[in-house]
Amino acid sequence: MKNRKVDLDKEMRSDKSISRQVLAKKADGEKLQDFYSSVFGTNQQEIKNNARIMRRKIYFFGLIVLIIVGILYFFVIGNITFVNLTE
Repeated sequence: MKNRKVDLDKEMRSDKSISRQVLAKKADGEKLQDFYSSVFGTNQQEIKNNARIMRRKIYFFGLIVLIIVGILYFFVIGNITFVNLTE
């Protein structure tokens, strides 16, 4: 990571035609690539495997939240009536 920063600094000093925005975008892209490779892995099979595991965890969490909200609605909020129209 430090070597890349040094290389970008050398590029910035050596070639004045390249704008700072292009170099910043390049550095951000490299940081993002490093982050994703640390989360998902480096090779293709490992990325597929880790993405599948993460997707299952997200779906399971969403299902649990949906069940809890449904239970709260039917047992707590469903029994409350604010206006009594039967009179």
